[in-house]
Amino acid sequence: MEKKKIIISLVVIGIISLFLKLYFIDFSTYIVSDATSYALNSFSYLNNDFTPIHNKSPGWPILISIFSQFIDSESFIDYGNMIKILSISISTITILPVYLLARKWFPEKYSLVAASFFAFEPHLNNNAGIGYTEPLYIIFWVIAFYFISSDKYKFVLIAFVIAALAWWVRWPGAILFVILSVIYFVNFRKIKNGYLKYLGCLGIFIALILPMLLQRYEEFGNPLYYGIGSQFFVGEYPLLQSDIINKSAEVYSVFDSIKNIGFLNFLNKFIVSGIINLFTELAKISFPYLILLIPFGILFSFRAFDQDKKLIRSNWILLIISFCSLILTFSVVPEKRYLLTFIPFLILFSIIPIQRVVTYGLSTFSFSEKQKNVCLIMIICIALVSSIVFMQRYDTSNELELEEKTKFADYMLNNFEGTIIDGGNTLQGLRYLKLVDPPGSFKMYQNSNHNNPQQTMLKEGYLVPFASTDKLISVSMYAKTLDEFMMIAKEYEIDYISIREEGPEQVFYPYFDKIYTNESQYHFFEKVFDSDERGYKEFKVKVFKINLMD
Repeated sequence: MEKKKIIISLVVIGIISLFLKLYFIDFSTYIVSDATSYALNSFSYLNNDFTPIHNKSPGWPILISIFSQFIDSESFIDYGNMIKILSISISTITILPVYLLARKWFPEKYSLVAASFFAFEPHLNNNAGIGYTEPLYIIFWVIAFYFISSDKYKFVLIAFVIAALAWWVRWPGAILFVILSVIYFVNFRKIKNGYLKYLGCLGIFIALILPMLLQRYEEFGNPLYYGIGSQFFVGEYPLLQSDIINKSAEVYSVFDSIKNIGFLNFLNKFIVSGIINLFTELAKISFPYLILLIPFGILFSFRAFDQDKKLIRSNWILLIISFCSLILTFSVVPEKRYLLTFIPFLILFSIIPIQRVVTYGLSTFSFSEKQKNVCLIMIICIALVSSIVFMQRYDTSNELELEEKTKFADYMLNNFEGTIIDGGNTLQGLRYLKLVDPPGSFKMYQNSNHNNPQQTMLKEGYLVPFASTDKLISVSMYAKTLDEFMMIAKEYEIDYISIREEGPEQVFYPYFDKIYTNESQYHFFEKVFDSDERGYKEFKVKVFKINLMD
């Protein structure tokens, strides 16, 4: 296939992918959740404050800070849009390394199919413009796997350099180093001075991640410290997200868990359920088109004759080690975001059955060269159409709803004082308004003022520049029952809870599932705000004052 046609094909695929990503993006509103934290961390770095965050890696904020210097605005939305554009750009650029990686496995035409599958994948396109770490993290994984697949030592060294960068972007990125090391010893153990050369790979990897580890050691007393580790084996996702940690769960080890629930229950909770959750979410992200191809690709990979067995073996090593490392995580946090990284490597398997059928046909028929080209174009078109149809499942931004969320937040800040529980994505505007009052105040943010949010939350609020002036503070709480909720609310003087019409997030506050429609059943809760009474059209929310028992 001519080089010119390949370039044109990749450009067309990239343009289509870009439009699919833009479908989900609204540049008129602010970023939320973790994306806000990454933006604030980047301003901290610009203010020469590099204090590490207890559960975040610095790589993505550092990159954001570089591009932030090209913007001079008092609007937080402008910086948020820059992050969205940067994220989308990286995700779109990744199409090229995915194609190059596929070329190690397949001829040009099939590699273009692989690039298309990646470019049109709806889960990746939905994630691309949020401002999270996945696009940068994924491109590092693809590039690292591309170089570790080389026979040249200088390229293998580059793979370990990229692995170090992946760790800088996300803390679980450390597993990529383990994967590359296993692949190295499996594929290169017989080369001359193989073990000595590995020391070179190890040395360059350590040199690159050492500054980050030393910084965490200085701040937390442990170079491998990660914020949620001490509560993980309680086995409750809401606890990991809670700002208020019950005393009994402040330090809870694996041995505490086994002692309290027994070894068999421990295995069922943290291993069996982790495996089930992992493969359930894996099946979900395989829709709409990979779900049909991956099983056959896995089957054919055991008897592949068009692919280098070393490449297939390396791909299996990557997937098996990665999935095993996620079993514990998925036993508590079954979040499909964590699986997006592996879509490019699952795509490699999914192309094998396509190549097998198109190239060799079946026992009853075979394709001419022209028919092969038409068939591959049809497969790409089917993937595109199915992706567009699948995209309709996602919620796109509703400008009126977002406007009313901000209006609601403004009303709350001007009329209420105390501490409020967010019963389910009702207070996103609260944090934004604190960041832009006065205009541009977010630029003064420093990590050192909020280096341990779980300890400062009730006094200062969450990641805002002028926390000491806050009159209304939003926190999250972990409580298994309504009685326990009331007890903790009394202890920490929680004043309000806001609930959306759809009900609270079930994983956090399931005992409030009827409070929106049957408030009379909750005797200790007094309604103090109702969006319907104030004429809201899209955003439906009620706020209840918690009348604590003596």
